Amino acid sequence: MEKLEQPKSSSEPENKIRETVLRDIETGEGLLADALNTWGRAFYCGPDNIERLEPIPTYEERLRSHTVSAPNADFILEHSDPNKVKQYNELVARFNEDLERIKEERDYKTAKQLAQQAYELIGRKF
Repeated sequence: MEKLEQPKSSSEPENKIRETVLRDIETGEGLLADALNTWGRAFYCGPDNIERLEPIPTYEERLRSHTVSAPNADFILEHSDPNKVKQYNELVARFNEDLERIKEERDYKTAKQLAQQAYELIGRKF
């Protein structure tokens, strides 16, 4: 991935936040790695806690609703890889569309597989 242009702003704290965001997007191979936090329950679920699974927000929904990223959501989206965002959102859609079946059939393996694909999309290898 090519090096992202550093932000230009008059606010030193805002610059620091945006520099951190850019590093995280580069490390996350085009996506803000914080988005993975929404997949935690799916990744770590098992037969005893599968009923706790909830729908996962899209990449943009996560950015706009999370206290830390919300103020910079537009900046983050502008610098995220649109192809990766699309792939991420496709995984979210597959998970959410299958969620009721996953819970009814206690199919934690499918939940874990989709979560693992999300982790791998952001550069986390297993």
